[in-house]
Amino acid sequence: MTGKQRIDNLKMIKIEENTLITEPTKAKNSNLPQGCLQGNRWRSVFIPTYEKLLGTTENPWMASDHKSLEAIQATWNTVYPDIKYRATLNDAVCHVHLHSLNENTAWPTCIRMACNGATAYAMVDQLFESEPDFSTYEARQEFSKSMVSDLAFLYANLGDKISDYRGVFRSPFILQTFASHLNSINGAINVEALRAPGTHEQSSDTDKFPPLGALAMSAAAIERILTLWANHKVHWEPKIQRSGQAKPIKSYLKPIPKLNKATGKETGSHGNFSETNWGTVTRNYHTSMKKLQLGTLEDIVEQAQVYVKGSSRCGSEGDSDEVDPRACLMDI
Repeated sequence: MTGKQRIDNLKMIKIEENTLITEPTKAKNSNLPQGCLQGNRWRSVFIPTYEKLLGTTENPWMASDHKSLEAIQATWNTVYPDIKYRATLNDAVCHVHLHSLNENTAWPTCIRMACNGATAYAMVDQLFESEPDFSTYEARQEFSKSMVSDLAFLYANLGDKISDYRGVFRSPFILQTFASHLNSINGAINVEALRAPGTHEQSSDTDKFPPLGALAMSAAAIERILTLWANHKVHWEPKIQRSGQAKPIKSYLKPIPKLNKATGKETGSHGNFSETNWGTVTRNYHTSMKKLQLGTLEDIVEQAQVYVKGSSRCGSEGDSDEVDPRACLMDI
C-alpha cells in the first residue's frame, strides 16, 4: 500500500472535541456589562457568534483593530439588544474574550489551537498510531513527504499525476481539522449587519458568512504538521508499555530546537503556527478558496459536519515569475 493510498484510512478517524487553551488575564467575567452572563448568552451565543465572524476573515492572522471592534459591536447588538454597550479597545469585553490575542495574530487562541495542535496534530497522530506500517519515524516521514509533495494532502481523491487529483480542500485531513472550527461556533447566530456583500436574508448561511479564513487556516495547519514530519524537524518517541501500567505512554511531538542567531539560544519557535511562519501560506490558500466553483464551499461545510457531532501555473499576463501553487489550486 502506497503512502498516498493510506490517506483513505483517515475516513475512519473522528476528532470530536477540540481543546481550548487560554492565558491568564486581569479582567474577569464579573467585569463584563451587567446582565450579559444571564441565560448563558455570553458563553453559548456571544463567543461562538464572534468566532464565526472571525472565521470569515480574509486575512485571519492580521485582523485590524477596527474590524475586530466592528465585529464585536455588531455581535453585541445582535446578541444583547437589551444591554447598551460601546466597544472600545482594552475594555472588559475585549479583555475577557480577546485576552488570548498575541502579537502575531488577532485570532483568539482557541480558534488557532482548534486548527493547530489540538486537532491537526491529534488527527495526523491518530492516523499514524492506527497503522502498524507507521511504527517507525522513517515510515511517517516518507508518508508525510508524499502528502506534502504536490500538496496531495488537500485532495479527496488522488491519481497517478496531479492532473488526476480531485476534490481540493475535501480530504479527510482538511475536513476533520476544519470541523473543529464548526464545532467551536455551535450556538452562533447570524449577524445580518456583517453578512457578505451581494447576499440577502434568503441566502444560505455559508453564502452569507463564508468561513474561508477558517478553512484556509485549517489547510495551513495540516501542511505545518506534515512538513515538520517530512523534514525530520520533530522529536518523536513511540508509545511504550511500562511494567505495571495499564495503558502505554502517549507519544509526543515537539519541534527540534534551532539556534536563534539574534539571541544565541536554541528555540523551537520555527515550528510554531504563527503569522511569521504560516501567514503567507494561509493567505495563498485563501486566494484559491475565493475561486472555488459555485456550491463547493457548501459541499465542504456539509462534509465537515460529519466530523462535528493539478497544479498548473495560474499567473496571468503580467504576474510575477514566482507564483505560489497554493494560490493557484483549481476546483475540478
